[in-house]
Amino acid sequence: MSGHSASDRAAALAGVAQFAGYAHDLAADGNNERARLAAACGVLQQTNPDSTLDVFGGPAGLLDGIVFMRAQLEGGETVARHAHVSRYMGQIMRIAGRLHKKPEYLERIRSAIALTQGRPAEEACETFDSVYRDTISHIPPRIMVQGHGSYLENPHFAQQIRTQLLASVRCAILWRQVGGGFVQLLLLRGRLGTELMQLEREARNHAHARRDSEAGE
Repeated sequence: MSGHSASDRAAALAGVAQFAGYAHDLAADGNNERARLAAACGVLQQTNPDSTLDVFGGPAGLLDGIVFMRAQLEGGETVARHAHVSRYMGQIMRIAGRLHKKPEYLERIRSAIALTQGRPAEEACETFDSVYRDTISHIPPRIMVQGHGSYLENPHFAQQIRTQLLASVRCAILWRQVGGGFVQLLLLRGRLGTELMQLEREARNHAHARRDSEAGE
């Protein structure tokens, strides 16, 4: 990737939100849609993208995160999910900032990603879970996901939660790589909101076009 734009930063931030939100939904509601796991694994396995949006397979792959971030930036009614996801995002941003000072952890993560290439998401998830526990879990602040014990104590769900969190960390690293920081969050909220609105428009157009194409087959 070359050149960093406000759109790149908006996309990366939406990615942080999206996968943190998926981790929350797994823990709180048991929402383990296969497409969500595939999306997280795809983001982690995309190591040589041509653009920021390529990390996510285009704007349609970011729609949930875009919608969440637009709601956050525009204010309005706060629901419990938003509070939890926002807290996870803050923790993930701090972890991403500290991870670059841990080259041995970065190498372990890169090696794990290489091992998962070409493997189905369900298998890759086991590797991502393991490397998360070996690396991210040891970087403060430790993310304590809240939810129902029946989901948190289920090994299958726990693996998926940690995979989603790892994908969110990957997006937080991307946020830093494209020039994101707390200054942008504090002072350029309006610009980020504008870019998110444009990304949402593109995402919905892509989703509609895909549905129309599938319906015509």
